[in-house]
Amino acid sequence: MKYFCGVTDEERARFEIPVENLKVGDRVTLEISPHVGFKALFWAYLFPFLLILIILIGGALLGIAEQWSGLFSLLVLPPYFLTLSRYRKQLKSQLNLKVSRL
Repeated sequence: MKYFCGVTDEERARFEIPVENLKVGDRVTLEISPHVGFKALFWAYLFPFLLILIILIGGALLGIAEQWSGLFSLLVLPPYFLTLSRYRKQLKSQLNLKVSRL
């Protein structure tokens, strides 16, 4: 299941969760609701993909050359992810993890 969130190396998977009775190095299980998981998937992967696709199709419909449409669609990603990181606290507050000790 660790492959689901894109983390494949156990040493690199770090989460900051304020939970009592746990200490660094404890083995735990993290659970997330499907709704919250889909929301994270949408904002991290699906929305940027749709944004690129819309710009590419819009550029083709407007008669813009393919290389310029491709460039514009890629140039929209850095501002998107910067905006997303700006709202990190709000998004983080909606992420509810259930922690259980193994």
